[in-house]
Amino acid sequence: MITPLNSLTLPVQFSPILSHRLGRWLKATPIVVALGSDKHTTDCFGPLAGYYLQAMGLPTFVYGNLNKPINANALPEIYQTIKSKHQNNTVVVLDSMIGFKHDVGKLKLSNEGLYPGSGIGKVFPLIGDISLTAIVTDKESFLKKELVGLGQIHKLAMAAAKIVFNSVAQYFNKACLLDSKSVLDRQFLMEDGRWKMEDVL
Repeated sequence: MITPLNSLTLPVQFSPILSHRLGRWLKATPIVVALGSDKHTTDCFGPLAGYYLQAMGLPTFVYGNLNKPINANALPEIYQTIKSKHQNNTVVVLDSMIGFKHDVGKLKLSNEGLYPGSGIGKVFPLIGDISLTAIVTDKESFLKKELVGLGQIHKLAMAAAKIVFNSVAQYFNKACLLDSKSVLDRQFLMEDGRWKMEDVL
């Protein structure tokens, strides 16, 4: 008997595999909780991914973005929100993490929640039912303060947003998968107070 995988760690080019697996794991109407801070490059993966998901119009609740990140100070409020409003939902958590050096730059999908801050010695309760994390550094590099570049975080956040969007679409049985000219393949530019999209060359 083959035991099904409870977690997958893959480079971003294998995002369709992660999207398909996440879609299979969604057992109830999903919501998204994107953890992190906009103050630190290695911790802004969640807020960036949350921002992209909201910009795409994901048809479900998305908590956490660049304008209202869910950092350590905001965690008690989000725990209460989940308890009071989303007990019957599948909670998908996005966060950055410290991993092995050979996995830096990859995405890890797990069929379980996570403990925020565990990689840096902080202790918070378990949050979520499924987690999608970006491995942004390894322990040695983190201790040496050798930080990953914003471009890499941006790439991971874009990939994660596509994975979640497609998985939620799969759950709702909608034929709205992203095509090659998706909103995430474009850059947002502010012009006259309005967002406008231009194709990236």
